[in-house]
Amino acid sequence: MRRDFIIATVFLLGLQGGHAFGGSIDTDANLLTALDVSDSIDRQAAQLQFEGIARAVLEPDFLEVVQAGRHGRIGFSMFTWAAGRNIRVIVPWMVIETAGDAERAAWILGQAAAVERPSTAKPAEGVEAALVWYEFRTDISGTIDFARGLLTAAPYRAGRGVINICANGEDNVGEGPAGARDRALAEGRIINALALGDDEGLGSYLHAEVQGGPASFVLEAHVYPDFADAMLRKFL
Repeated sequence: MRRDFIIATVFLLGLQGGHAFGGSIDTDANLLTALDVSDSIDRQAAQLQFEGIARAVLEPDFLEVVQAGRHGRIGFSMFTWAAGRNIRVIVPWMVIETAGDAERAAWILGQAAAVERPSTAKPAEGVEAALVWYEFRTDISGTIDFARGLLTAAPYRAGRGVINICANGEDNVGEGPAGARDRALAEGRIINALALGDDEGLGSYLHAEVQGGPASFVLEAHVYPDFADAMLRKFL
């Protein structure tokens, strides 16, 4: 059931903005970033993630690298994730080619940062509370599968499809992430990861279970104020 929901969702997303699959715009890479909003992420940490990625896309170094590519542009999209159906596309596919494009992406992220996360209003006890908790667990495997579909639906042709997974904990829903990672690698995707928080073993876990593809890597941001710098390094 979850896989059917993912396929239907990415099909609709692929039609946003009037683009058809496999459109006529060529990019140097299609860059997809997934931000963790599972139950272990509080409102402040979620906001810092949004603000950090917004700061990163506005950095002159980022735009300089983008414009130095063969086509001088990338496809860019971002979504938030947890378990169940708590996946929300914040930045639908767009091209970043100019400073104006980067500013538009940052503005969208800034607007999203001001929206209160649903998990902050969850009931304190009872069956409803248990269901809400379930829906906000850490489902990295489902996130990778969603990202696979979203990359397939990208309206731009690119030689590389890159998935950036940001997480502050290990997968605790269903299968581990290795199977989903291998499915992505079989499609020629690259998966990088960013370990958030002070879990000393999380970087090693993401390296073993999530990272994959040519020149892939894992970065760590032990405190959330470091997220913007880590995200910029990740993009570059």
